[in-house]
Amino acid sequence: MQSDKVKAAEHSLGSPCERPQVSDESTTISRPKAHKDKKMELLSNAKERLELFRIEEGEKGKHVSSNKKSLRKVKRKLETLQGE
Repeated sequence: MQSDKVKAAEHSLGSPCERPQVSDESTTISRPKAHKDKKMELLSNAKERLELFRIEEGEKGKHVSSNKKSLRKVKRKLETLQGE
């Protein structure tokens, strides 16, 4: 049995054809799309961070290589001076 309040609420909404229809289909479609969009955003951010890390590591590698060359030169100079 429906209470008088429920009946009154249904009556105020009108017939079922006049009532706005709420469909789970729209939320079913938008949830996976939103999830997919969020996933794509996270992947994009991760790729960007990885590329920045690679660039940074490459620059560090260049500095290490440059320092290594400088140390070799100093070592050769020391060996030359010790040989004199």
